Amino acid sequence: GQQFFGQAAVKVSAALRREDPLHLPHVAERLSGDQFAGGGEVDALESRNDVLVAGAFSTTGASHLVLRLGELSILECLAPVQVKVEAECNLRYKLPAALATFQAPIQRALTFVPDPSVEEVTRFLTQAHPHDASILAAAVLNDCHYLVTFNTRHYYPDSSTSVIILTPGKFLQHLREAISQLARSQAEE
Repeated sequence: GQQFFGQAAVKVSAALRREDPLHLPHVAERLSGDQFAGGGEVDALESRNDVLVAGAFSTTGASHLVLRLGELSILECLAPVQVKVEAECNLRYKLPAALATFQAPIQRALTFVPDPSVEEVTRFLTQAHPHDASILAAAVLNDCHYLVTFNTRHYYPDSSTSVIILTPGKFLQHLREAISQLARSQAEE
């Protein structure tokens, strides 16, 4: 199992191998003014690549920590190529001077996987916002257990989909609990 940024597989040590998918949301097709369920316009950088952008441009916070854990190979963080392309496109348009700052940590922390085909995405159109179905598809197709995003309301996987959708903070809480549980069980052996 793997995690994707938005989904990621967790490898904490040789003794602890917990596989969890994390998913990083991707940037909107349009560069500004996207309308999302729940109303209101949302800037594309904030609405589609929220975890990736927050993690790359911050030195604190859960998004940053997830990226750092990926960089240290404690987590295996995956993202479809689409995530990188859309984020870079937005940054070139809105903040060109910040592009290199974004690319460096992302390259170190993430493994990019091929985007799913249209046929593969179609299966997930009833389980995610139409703009995010490809992200869920990529997570499932890459055996991810978690999808990490601030836009949790955009994902509603059915019982046949084993991906757990969590915010970065909730994911880290889940990870801490899993590590604690494993440590207790190993101490009892």
